[in-house]
Amino acid sequence: MAVTDVLATRPLILVVDDIESVRSVLARALVRAGYHVITASSATEALGLLDQLQVRPHLAVIDLYMPGASGEELAAELAGLHPRLPVLFVSAFGHEPDTVLPGLLFEKPLSLGMLCKTVTHMLVLASGLAPTIGDRLPSV
Repeated sequence: MAVTDVLATRPLILVVDDIESVRSVLARALVRAGYHVITASSATEALGLLDQLQVRPHLAVIDLYMPGASGEELAAELAGLHPRLPVLFVSAFGHEPDTVLPGLLFEKPLSLGMLCKTVTHMLVLASGLAPTIGDRLPSV
């Protein structure tokens, strides 16, 4: 299997953010980049949606600070259900410097192009395939 085969499967991205406008912008950017996207406004909604739809996301984009369960708590729940699920956190507030997050962190406001490129690269790495010189990763 080549890197292009991994990207051709149109991976499913879970986007979880309590702010509807942010959730919508992130989802639209990822859909334009060619991904399937499901969204949720909370950890509880995300877990319920995944259970209801019986799907496994290929990657999760999660707001770090949300009412109720935090992004870190959701990531831990997801890791129990889907080990090795790549997680990309987003936050307007940063995080504690001594905290090790189980994923990458983008601070808001963020570049949607860079977000999409990072998602692509995380999916390729999660696939276990290392890109080679001949592979052309999509540019956003």
